Amino acid sequence: MNILEAGTVLQHGDRLSINPHLPAHWEKVVLPFVVRGQKPRITLTQESVAIKSVSRMEKPLFVSVGEATHTLHSVDELVISTRVSPVVEYSIDKQAT
Repeated sequence: MNILEAGTVLQHGDRLSINPHLPAHWEKVVLPFVVRGQKPRITLTQESVAIKSVSRMEKPLFVSVGEATHTLHSVDELVISTRVSPVVEYSIDKQAT
């Protein structure tokens, strides 16, 4: 398995779209990326996506993970949970009449 199989990062103008999918036996991976001349550090774990700006950014960076879009400002760090809510399953028994 290579790094690209651990997560997809696409750039659309000033927006990054991140689709993490780490193998179960990987703890984390750090992906190098350059956007608008900046080099944000993108860290994928089993439970989160973290994007840290390592230098001052002139404009905010919009980051989409799943259906949600978040904004990274200047020298911030953005941590987005990727935990899936547990699914509660139930069944309704039909009685024969």
